[in-house]
Amino acid sequence: EQFDLAMKQYKEALKLSPEYVTAINNLGHSYERKQLASKALEMYDQALALEPNNSTAKRRAEALRKRLAPTPATK
Repeated sequence: EQFDLAMKQYKEALKLSPEYVTAINNLGHSYERKQLASKALEMYDQALALEPNNSTAKRRAEALRKRLAPTPATK
């Protein structure tokens, strides 16, 4: 429930300032915590499109992609 409230607030912030990278990253993290990996990656990729060297988005996106990558046993 706390993530729902946080997500609502981040979305409101992004309506006012669509390129607010901190809010984009935090929204991505909230999606990730709610097990919405594809939405989280969208947010991290959006943050990286705005700030290609954003270390938070880069680190979180890489970690999430690693977790989602098929393991040899599931290929």
